[in-house]
Amino acid sequence: MRNLLWIVACIGSFVFGYLAASRSAEPSGSAPNVVSAPSPVITPVIQDVAKAPIAAPPSSQQLEQDHSSALSVDLEKQLQAQQRTIDKQRVQLRKILNSKAYQKALAETIQVTNEDVEQDNLPEPFKSFVERLDGHIAEQYLTLINEPQDQDEVYMLKQNIADFLQMHELSHLYEIENVRCSQSVCEIRGLKDTDSLRIALDALSKQPFWRQNFNSTSSSSSNSKEHGKYLYLLAGRKVVSIPK
Repeated sequence: MRNLLWIVACIGSFVFGYLAASRSAEPSGSAPNVVSAPSPVITPVIQDVAKAPIAAPPSSQQLEQDHSSALSVDLEKQLQAQQRTIDKQRVQLRKILNSKAYQKALAETIQVTNEDVEQDNLPEPFKSFVERLDGHIAEQYLTLINEPQDQDEVYMLKQNIADFLQMHELSHLYEIENVRCSQSVCEIRGLKDTDSLRIALDALSKQPFWRQNFNSTSSSSSNSKEHGKYLYLLAGRKVVSIPK
């Protein structure tokens, strides 16, 4: 009987020891069950080739317009390049014309001769003055006497200048000996009080019709023992040129 009780006690100790060891091996906290979501099913979209829109080929009119636009752009670029070339050449030309070497060469090659003055029937003291002209002023004078002076436009311009100078408030102090114009140049000859005449000429240069027609003026005044003070003026008219 004692042996049986001893065997039962041993078996119970073994069972309790096993259970205690099993519990100590388990983790302190059990992780919650995670249910994974099923992966989405990707269904490929297959376009119906038969129903897909087909781009229409460009029409001949559209092709023509595209070609014309390309030509316009190309021509515009060529014009701009040519304009830049013209601008550079214009700057170079101005430098040459304004150089002292050119002015000196011009003065040596362009001079008013006694024959020119005699043919023009210039009175004194203007005759002696013009005979000494050279360079650009001489060129203007020669242009004046060789160009037509009987056109309507030229006559109206000459009349406007003469009327303004004769109606100026200081006109009683000077005398306008003559006003004449050609297609490219106008000439004004005055006597007596040349200072007052210069004031009138300054007022004339501010008139709209003068600004519209002229872009350069050369004048000189002097004093003659026989004829007293006198003033001689040449004004260059604007000419048609390539726009800037």
